[in-house]
Amino acid sequence: MPGDTVGNLVLASHLLFALAVTAGGLLQLVPAIRNRWPRLHRWNGRAFVVSAMADASGGLQMVWTRDVVGDAWQDVGMTVLALLILGCAALAWR
Repeated sequence: MPGDTVGNLVLASHLLFALAVTAGGLLQLVPAIRNRWPRLHRWNGRAFVVSAMADASGGLQMVWTRDVVGDAWQDVGMTVLALLILGCAALAWR
C-alpha cells in the first residue's frame, strides 16, 4: 500500500518468515539430517519456532490494522490460528 511503510515492512517480513517456516519445517522432517547432524536439527528447530512466532505476530498485526480480504469471522479465525501458533511455539520452546 503506498504510504504505509510500517505495514509494508510487516507484510514483507511476514512473507519471508513464512518462507523460513516452510523450508525449516521441511528440513525438520528429513531423517538423515536428524540422525547425522543433530546439532543442525536442533538449531533449525529453534529457528523454526522463532520464525513461526514472528510470522504469527506479523499476521495478527496485519489482520487487525490493515484492510484485508474477508469479513470479521475470518479475522477471528486467523486470530485464533495465530494465538494457537504462538502458544504451541512457546510450549515447544519450553
